[in-house]
Amino acid sequence: MIIEATANSLDDQVAGATKVAIDTKRLDKWTLQLTITDNGKGMANWEQLKEFHKLGSKSKKITVGDIGFVGVGSHVYIAKAKCQHTETKNINGFHERVRWHYDSSIEDTRCCTELATDEIKTASGTRITVEITDEEDIERLSNDEYIKDIIRRYWNAVLLGLYGDKEITVNGEKVEPFQPEEEGHRLRDFMINGHKYRTYFYKTKDEVPPEWHDVFIVVGKKVITPVKDFFRVFPNESIKNKVYGYIIADGLIEITNTGKDGFTNKHSWLWKEFENKSAKEWKKFLEQLGFGIVKQRDDASVRYTMKLDSLLKKPEWKKYEQLFKKVMQKPIKRKCPQCGTENYYEKSSFQIIS
Repeated sequence: MIIEATANSLDDQVAGATKVAIDTKRLDKWTLQLTITDNGKGMANWEQLKEFHKLGSKSKKITVGDIGFVGVGSHVYIAKAKCQHTETKNINGFHERVRWHYDSSIEDTRCCTELATDEIKTASGTRITVEITDEEDIERLSNDEYIKDIIRRYWNAVLLGLYGDKEITVNGEKVEPFQPEEEGHRLRDFMINGHKYRTYFYKTKDEVPPEWHDVFIVVGKKVITPVKDFFRVFPNESIKNKVYGYIIADGLIEITNTGKDGFTNKHSWLWKEFENKSAKEWKKFLEQLGFGIVKQRDDASVRYTMKLDSLLKKPEWKKYEQLFKKVMQKPIKRKCPQCGTENYYEKSSFQIIS
């Protein structure tokens, strides 16, 4: 719910806000009120307000720079909230406050208008208020640090100012980004199909926590996924826990899945081009630091061997068992066609022993 609401506030198609405030209030033992307010452009008319609450809305479209493209995610509120109030104020004068709920008879939501008794203080914006009744959710949302950790995990690129001057607060306290003291960095851009991709790679003074030992791909301001193996290029042991970074890859919105947690087609030309160019920048960053790089980890061959073993247990593969006994259980070393690394392990290449 926090991730989706923050996405709507920061998304230029919806609000385009520069400030997002997340506030919690314990109403009683069984209820916690969660309020998310932004200073975005607000909704211009009643039709937009109804569309905001419509399940499966197709009001968004794929746009480079924005993460949302299949609706505003109203279902997440229905799944978690007892009731919801939405207040929106447009700079051109439209101002409404509605209370809405899910109606199972129509399998959609119903809204009723109410007087704006708690007017938004900014010139424009939207406020969403929900009541949480799930015991575990109440316990989690009563912890400000839990909410801040969510914001940092998915929106740290925003907190770092990589998308301009934006601010997110939790119960009045500004969320500070994860930003350890650095000893070196490399900031580089490259182009694919007319869209700019930006790389921000850092070497830190001290080791970073395990959950930050990655390079993160950011699309539409949101962290989509970390690059676990960074295309077969690894920092060596002396610095592997002291390097991390971001790739602002808004152009990948075309192959970002609807769940915004991965990519739909890693065999497309777009992904291959992205993989090639970003891995080259990462390799140059490690070389700039004066440290060598490590080739593909040996456990790749172990995983492949296990896969072969499982196949050979199937009856239809038995006739190939003798042939595979002649296969060396170690991949060939050869030059990486993408990043230029010498002697990386090619998972699918095997050497036949006569």
